[in-house]
Parts: sequence; structure tokens; C-alpha cells
Amino acid sequence: MGFVAITRKALEQIPAPTYFSPQYPEIDMKAYFQCALVNNRSLGEDIWFFEEAYKAGIPTMLDPGIDLLHHGKKAYDYQFRHALFKDIL
Repeated sequence: MGFVAITRKALEQIPAPTYFSPQYPEIDMKAYFQCALVNNRSLGEDIWFFEEAYKAGIPTMLDPGIDLLHHGKKAYDYQFRHALFKDIL
């Protein structure tokens, strides 16, 4: 998920599946960040989370001025604002 600010209230509104964790047996753990196959489409944990947030009516905001790297199989240094303002920059 990278660089995301989420309020507890927002998390409580998302109907995430629960699972058992032997580390915390007294708590129903919630799987807020999971990969899924939806309508034959593979979703990463970020897309799954934000689609669930959208369905729950939680607004999402983006700051295109923040530069971050995404590390996965390789480091992605794509800067969103370059695409957003490609005709202006």
C-alpha cells in the first residue's frame, strides 16, 4: 500500500474478511489488504482496498506532488503528476 493515511473510522466501515491469528487468539483479525480475483480480474492489495473503500462510501484523495518509489519486483519511480499535467509541464 505504500504511503497511505487511513483513519480508524474508515477501516471500521470496510467489510474486510476475518481470520484467526495464533499470535492474537482473542482477536478476530481483519484482512484489509489482500489480493483477490474478481470477475476474472486479478486485484493487488491496493486496488482491492480502494475498491472496497469506494463501495463503503469512503472518499479517496491523491496528492500528485508527493514523489515516492514503489518497490516490488523492481523499483518504479513513475511520477503521477507527470501524467496528470503532461500538457502543462
